Amino acid sequence: MKKQLIAAGLIIFFVMLLGMPETANSSRSMISEYSDRFEGKTTSEIYEEERIKTKEELINEILTIEKEVRFGEDEMLLAPSIYALMEKEDEFTEDELLELIKKEESGDILDEALIRIITKKEPKRETVLDLIYDKRIAPGAKGMLFSRGKLETGDLVDIIDVGSPEITTLAMKVLCVRDEDEAFKWAASVLKDEKINVSDEQRTCACIGFTAYYEKQDPHLKEELKTEYLPILRKIGKEKPGTVLGDKAVYSMIYMRDYEVIRELLLDENLDFELKVSAIDTCYGVLIDEIEKNTSWDRIDAVIKSLEIHPVIDVAEALEKAIEDGRYIKDEKIMLLIEQSKDKGVRGVNKFV
Repeated sequence: MKKQLIAAGLIIFFVMLLGMPETANSSRSMISEYSDRFEGKTTSEIYEEERIKTKEELINEILTIEKEVRFGEDEMLLAPSIYALMEKEDEFTEDELLELIKKEESGDILDEALIRIITKKEPKRETVLDLIYDKRIAPGAKGMLFSRGKLETGDLVDIIDVGSPEITTLAMKVLCVRDEDEAFKWAASVLKDEKINVSDEQRTCACIGFTAYYEKQDPHLKEELKTEYLPILRKIGKEKPGTVLGDKAVYSMIYMRDYEVIRELLLDENLDFELKVSAIDTCYGVLIDEIEKNTSWDRIDAVIKSLEIHPVIDVAEALEKAIEDGRYIKDEKIMLLIEQSKDKGVRGVNKFV
């Protein structure tokens, strides 16, 4: 598996290297020097040259180049050095890795590589927590600590309660996978305003926790949860439009996959267009079910609205068949909308049905 990852990384690196424009910008001189060394070499030659270096040489090289990396595509320059470094994982002690990770000069790219190495050594839970709370380490690198660090449920709850904004969401996502009941318990206390001094990031986590729990319940309990929490989510969405929190509240409503909720969202003139598109993509199966349940145009106004906003071919075809079967009175304007939807629409994504 490791060899496959290395090969894939090197291929990407080679493509980026060939397409890299020359620049006279002196602030990127080290990057230029680094890429010039490999000009005209094959991917195998580049990698072989890097892997014979010591781990100290590789780290110094990465530290030097990383200081000048400014654009996402530049990160690929370091792929050979990173993969060569990770192959030397057995040469590192845990203490060495911790010292390197905690250095102020180490950047996000090196931190992520070192954390990949240290998690393979299965560090103690206390060590993982220490790294997670360390503000010098990038959130992207910390993601692996959450997924591989064998943290306890209580640790995750504590992080959500007192952690910095960038790690609370990471903790909640892992908690939802580990224990959705505990995630919901925490989310409910926030959504019901039972906690004080709650941040928007924590409310965002509450929406994530609610959705993870809701999706796994039976229809009867889902109806109870909808009755209790829909007004809360609706209020957040309207009070925080255009924010991460506001959008997450709307997504929680979308993932209820309930026709009346989707209808409310699609007919809301103030709701962001992209959120409506997401609602249609996610719930097109709900729209099709509603077509089958009814015979009145008034009852499926949200279905018609969905074809006007973001036509899904599957919905248009289901509506066309229902009309052909005589379940709905034929309407020429709607028939034209169906034809246009079939012509210019997109197919539904099966995972959302």
